[in-house]
Amino acid sequence: LDDKVEFVSAPGGSYDEKTHTVTWTIPNVGINEDGSVTLTVKVKGDADGDLVNRAGVTIGNDPKVETNEVPHEIKEPPVKTVDDSSEAGKDENKVKAGDVITYRISFINDRGGKADVTITDQLDEKVAFEGAGQNGTYDEKTHTVTWVLRDVEADERGFVTLEVTVKDEARGEVVNQGGVQIGNHPEVKTNEVKNPVEVPPVKEVDDSSEAGKNGNAVYPGDEITYIIQYTNDRTKAADVTITDPLDEKVEFVSASHNGSYDPNSHTVNWSLN
Repeated sequence: LDDKVEFVSAPGGSYDEKTHTVTWTIPNVGINEDGSVTLTVKVKGDADGDLVNRAGVTIGNDPKVETNEVPHEIKEPPVKTVDDSSEAGKDENKVKAGDVITYRISFINDRGGKADVTITDQLDEKVAFEGAGQNGTYDEKTHTVTWVLRDVEADERGFVTLEVTVKDEARGEVVNQGGVQIGNHPEVKTNEVKNPVEVPPVKEVDDSSEAGKNGNAVYPGDEITYIIQYTNDRTKAADVTITDPLDEKVEFVSASHNGSYDPNSHTVNWSLN
């Protein structure tokens, strides 16, 4: 195999990783019987130039006969990034509710002649559309931004940008991927850009509290029940440690979920695992 590809599969064949070669042995093939084998490879992400594949067939003890070459020109794919001007999300860093992310989709017209370039970007449901440069239009029903760039010269490079805001209810990851179509050629998808959503913990007075709800005043002797809400926004299970240093104006009464009170530091601690 060409060193610009990765082996994926070959039904009935065996792959030698050291030589990057696939081999099939087909026993007892009848006279004048024909057949075929198949294999699947994946073009490497950093591949460029030309990709060439050629096989060889040996029948019995006869010398090996080479097939014709199958050449492929490796095109430069469109690229999706978080723009350097973005307030948040660069280098696939975490984002949080309210953050504004500026995306950039870069392309090259590699089709050998002047052509229209159509770019589409269906946004993640966890973000709200804010705006698009280069006369991009937003379709609220499909949550998609579209650009149509007319008469782009051969080999011309360009880019478009758009801004989104991370919604308050966003959880997990914000994932974004665009698509670029040059002329009547098939659309080519960009890489995906993923940003984990950081969910900050929230402390408030619980609905069951006798006093202090909605920021109301409290009186000496009132009992206030606080609730601390958290989300494990990491990509795997994890232990969660919560600490709450109490105001000197209150006395500790109790804590759920096996919280422990340290009278020396006037602090409640939870270890959740």
